[in-house]
Amino acid sequence: MSVVKLSLLLMLFQGSIAYGATAEEVYISRFRPRIEAVKTKLESQNTLHDRTGPTPACKKRYEKLYSNGDLKIALALGYYDNRPGGNAVQDIVMDAEISRMLTSKCTPNQTVCGFSEVKPNPTDKYSKFFGKRVSGPDGSARIIKIKLFHAAENINDDVNRTSEAQVLRSNAVENAFRYSLRTADVVFYLGHSRDGGGPDFDPPRILPDLHVDYNWYHQNKGDFRELLTEIGARAQPPKLLAMLSCSSAMHFAAGIRRVSPHAGLLLSLNTIGDGQMFEGLGTFLNGIQKFRCEAQLSADLNAVNIDKTKVGAQERSLLQFRGFPPQ
Repeated sequence: MSVVKLSLLLMLFQGSIAYGATAEEVYISRFRPRIEAVKTKLESQNTLHDRTGPTPACKKRYEKLYSNGDLKIALALGYYDNRPGGNAVQDIVMDAEISRMLTSKCTPNQTVCGFSEVKPNPTDKYSKFFGKRVSGPDGSARIIKIKLFHAAENINDDVNRTSEAQVLRSNAVENAFRYSLRTADVVFYLGHSRDGGGPDFDPPRILPDLHVDYNWYHQNKGDFRELLTEIGARAQPPKLLAMLSCSSAMHFAAGIRRVSPHAGLLLSLNTIGDGQMFEGLGTFLNGIQKFRCEAQLSADLNAVNIDKTKVGAQERSLLQFRGFPPQ
């Protein structure tokens, strides 16, 4: 996100707080229209693509995605603070709005909807679980199982910094993320890159002026090394690892390809905000159910470009992918 754009968002946020809106209300007012815009654009794309449908070759590739039977997807929301612009943390509200999206009623040509929240695992109090029965690429019944978790205990970062409950949550969701890297078919991470020191599920290291201490993250990349250890130890690579965080292609691609050269990847070319995160999440959750291959997925990403981002002079998505669906 550009400095100018970030400044404008911060002015809007601070102005809304001044007139009595809570941080949660401000974020809902921003996230919900973006999610609805993504769903609407995907509905139009589905109407377009469904005239021809997936090719037999593309469906064959999706049989590999569903090769384990039911499809396991992890949605990991990192600690998404707003430093240095304020003490609000966004991932709590993102979790609630993504849950709302998943459980919303479907219109005839929408797919990012219609999930049921299922009974939680009593040993995993920090996660939500969703399921949806779908037809697999071979026509047989399948269930898409989604596990959703977020990092922040409180929407106020100042509170979290001195909270034992935050320490417990951060440790638990980091463990959940590592487990998902070992076991899930598809993993989405939405959060901060920390300039290569992420993915991150803790309150950020900050300087006295409240800016993030990026020098510390440059020298401490244990979280990324843990990610590489987990995916490198898999017998089969993850079908898709989506790192929806700023400049994730620059920060993470080379390391991931080194340890898991055949993993499917969805990465960002530049700084991104929540709009692009929702675009990537929605496009690929939709594509998985509609059996989209490269050309259609790329067309969908560029059509679902609600912030009208550009790569060079061309208006297109800042997200790029490779190795998906699996060959």
